[in-house]
Amino acid sequence: MFNLSVAHNIPVLFFVDNSTSVMSESSSGLEAIGTVITWLLGFVSDVVDTIASTPMLLIPIGFVVMYGVVRLAKSFIGTRR
Repeated sequence: MFNLSVAHNIPVLFFVDNSTSVMSESSSGLEAIGTVITWLLGFVSDVVDTIASTPMLLIPIGFVVMYGVVRLAKSFIGTRR
């Protein structure tokens, strides 16, 4: 059986012997998924804040994002070389 635990604000999934800590209800499973999603969104938010507050990171990331948007638009438009 598995148990979802949070150590150092990082969700960790580990093997558990006893049957008392096994998630048997679907609501506890949904809570665990919600905890992981909340942690992931917080992590992404921290990364975006760091990039936005540092101009040396903002410029290259901006170029990469613009390149991706142009490539995506070209694929939707269907222009070929």
